[in-house]
Amino acid sequence: VADPAQVPEPAVIYVPEAADKPALDDKAKKEAATREPPKPTFASPAVGYAPFQEKPLTIDGDLSDWGPVTYPLKLHWSADNKEISDGPEARVRWSNEGFYISYVTADPNGIQRCDYPWSGDCVEVWIDTDNTRKEHMAQAPTSQQLCFMPFGQEKDPNMNFCEILHIAGRGDSHVYDTEHKRAKVAAKQIEGGYQVEAFLPKSTLARPVLLPGMWMALNMSINTGLQGRNGREVQWSASKGVATYDRPITWGDVLLLGSDASARILSRPVDGEPVPINHLVVGQSFTVEITDADLNLDPKREDRIAATVDVVGHSEPILVVLKETGLNTGVFRCSLGTRSREDEPAPNAVRVRPGETIRVTYQDVRAACGEVDREVTADLPIAIPVMRFGAK
Repeated sequence: VADPAQVPEPAVIYVPEAADKPALDDKAKKEAATREPPKPTFASPAVGYAPFQEKPLTIDGDLSDWGPVTYPLKLHWSADNKEISDGPEARVRWSNEGFYISYVTADPNGIQRCDYPWSGDCVEVWIDTDNTRKEHMAQAPTSQQLCFMPFGQEKDPNMNFCEILHIAGRGDSHVYDTEHKRAKVAAKQIEGGYQVEAFLPKSTLARPVLLPGMWMALNMSINTGLQGRNGREVQWSASKGVATYDRPITWGDVLLLGSDASARILSRPVDGEPVPINHLVVGQSFTVEITDADLNLDPKREDRIAATVDVVGHSEPILVVLKETGLNTGVFRCSLGTRSREDEPAPNAVRVRPGETIRVTYQDVRAACGEVDREVTADLPIAIPVMRFGAK
């Protein structure tokens, strides 16, 4: 943290344009056109991606706040182990608070409440955050079978979530959520069917850890109608016909994508909030700001990240530690001063000359398309005082 410095600006200055700015812009455009998420380096029954959700979604059955459809999971297995082409698409996303699911499905038979957690209009989700790939669920303590019933049960329309526990030697047991604390689910009827969205808080997960770059095991079954009567059940990575409900080894792999970070250099005022600036004068202090929502790891404390600051072509990078601006902001800041290169070094200060450029560099651990250590930069020129000559 540098002390704010109020250095008066010269009456006339010249602000040089960063010499490599066009090249940086060209690089960004080329990158945007070719960005694709990575494939797993291991064999997988099915591969999917869960984008990072920066703002909480309202669980009310209205999917308009989800925005554009990205990385949909096409369900293409029927319960009798046949591939189908007309299965619905589901979307999964994650945040630092939990896991989101949504889908739209046709339902020509109309709404039928569940007589069992998996029978009726519902979605079953099998998940293992540790991706242990065991043959049976009872062998994998972090694997879970979760049933979301958006229209409730026949006996209780308000009962809309259940976890089925697979316990070695003791069979299965059902844990219902009577207070809607372990999950949220809602549906909205549309012409010919309905749409569903659900939220699973991180605390409900057997291992409550969600981080960008994680590969988690997942399968799901979207069910319409009552099982064995007029129901239809379709699955994503593997069919119920191969007992996917008890076999984590048949589940697909979903990569948790990150968020794109951004970097800015702001003012360092004595009072008030920092604001964007387009240059510095030697002697002024400045604020480094990095926004990276997926590194807001702990909602109960202010997290910290690292970046580097250097003078382009004239100095070695300085490592700086940025502190989150508050709880759950995902915005991180630190401040530094500047002093003339002719002066002695000083703590928390960058030595510069007029005409040089300060650059902030941040390695985004996981970006929105899954890139590892994607470089993010911000430049700020040091203004050159201009002398005026006059004659009588």
